[in-house]
Amino acid sequence: MWDLVFLIVIISAFVLLALIRPFVKNLRKIEGLVFLPFLAFLITLGIFIAYGFRPECVLLLVYTAVVSLVHIPQLVSVLGGLRNGEFLERRPLLNGIALVFLIVSAAPALIFAPYDEVPMASEGVAVVPVRDEGLFIRIYPGTGENPRPEGLKRPVFAVIPPMYGSAAAVDRLCLALEAKGFAVLTYSRRDFDMPAFGEGTKQYNVPFFRNFSFYRTLAGVSESGKAALRVRSWEETRTRDIEILLSYIAAFGGSPDSPLASADTGRIIMAGYGAGGAALSLLGASPEFVSGNPGVIGFVSVEGAPASLAVLEVFPWDTPPDGSLPWYAALWESVKRFFLKIHSRGIAGYESPKPLLLPGLFLVSDRVTDTEYRDGRYRSILAMLRASRAPSALAAVPGAGYADYSDIPVKYPLLGFFLSGEEADAWNRDYYIEGTASLMANFGDMVMAGGTGGEPELPEASGDPDFSGDALPPETPEPARPEITRTRVPGTIHIESGGAWNLMPPEYILSQ
Repeated sequence: MWDLVFLIVIISAFVLLALIRPFVKNLRKIEGLVFLPFLAFLITLGIFIAYGFRPECVLLLVYTAVVSLVHIPQLVSVLGGLRNGEFLERRPLLNGIALVFLIVSAAPALIFAPYDEVPMASEGVAVVPVRDEGLFIRIYPGTGENPRPEGLKRPVFAVIPPMYGSAAAVDRLCLALEAKGFAVLTYSRRDFDMPAFGEGTKQYNVPFFRNFSFYRTLAGVSESGKAALRVRSWEETRTRDIEILLSYIAAFGGSPDSPLASADTGRIIMAGYGAGGAALSLLGASPEFVSGNPGVIGFVSVEGAPASLAVLEVFPWDTPPDGSLPWYAALWESVKRFFLKIHSRGIAGYESPKPLLLPGLFLVSDRVTDTEYRDGRYRSILAMLRASRAPSALAAVPGAGYADYSDIPVKYPLLGFFLSGEEADAWNRDYYIEGTASLMANFGDMVMAGGTGGEPELPEASGDPDFSGDALPPETPEPARPEITRTRVPGTIHIESGGAWNLMPPEYILSQ
């Protein structure tokens, strides 16, 4: 995004000219330079409107606002046709301090600007709008470079994107999963994902205060009750999205005229980031969802701690006031309750989760090895892992932060800096998408193979105890297993397992 870098340089130059004007003879005569601080502020404000909330530009926005306020008297003087010589007096100390603050505010904006821009794939990708819902489904059918043999269809990976970055953040992930043998779907939801990507190159942004709200929620989700309530609403929206995706797969999967013509609707694995991953883990413990969607055979949750399991603090003013109080005491009690409710409600604990009924893989940051985070942010995920009745596992890459499994640190480097992991990096930045896709594909292959990564196990025969598999009639052979490309995942990855995989060697997921 070199255009953003160019704007930051222009803003810095405008402010710099205003600061050095009293000291440069030729500039003192140009009264129009008094407008530059205000232009700099408007351009900075425009960055937030056009690009969404850019955390690296916050200091620059505050700085240009202050400089503009300081220059208001000089602007009034120029507009009124008055002499403004008194504003051109040399103040080396004040201007020097202002210059230092300019460097301090502009440096993060330039250092953490997104210099790498990866365009979204268009060739071989179908976009299907669901207009009543404001959804744009992107389909990677996998029928090009590595087609399946005739009669052998691809298992499906349906990806729920992170709210921030939307389809752009998972586009490379979907391409990597497609190359490993899956038919892949993802989507964007208009007015929810930031931004949402429609047909062609059309892009839908959201107001910057929505972006700011997202940052605050991301930072306080494990401590703030208000953040937990907001994430609960996001989980409900993602649950609705999951239902729409599954309905679309059921309606068009395997249809000759559909982009999902090569999809095997009986083998669907779902992956979700953030609230989408939390929604999937809750649905994976729902008997109604599991029985109503027999084609879904597993899920992957990426940093998806369910906020719906959080129990909020109970305050004394939550109970109704005493109705027997005199009117003046009741009025005073109402006033007290009004101001007390402003106090932020914390999280008192977490409900015990229902046991998982679907195989699940949880990808989390390396902070999961820290006791503080195991008792806080990841407490509900670890409880799900322990209570699982289905094969389940947790994986954490050393050095991985909250957002590293997507391309958010590439688009928002400052986020990657503050939300980084605690250990030394096992992967470099360029490998995260490929590594995440490899973990997902290896997990999916294990689920389809019966949990071992080898050939799928045949179900036990019922009835005659002397029944032999050799007596199977030749006209009903076991369906051929799809060829999924398993990839060795480098590094010492932290693996925890539960359910039927309680004693599973980590090499099964890592293919080491």
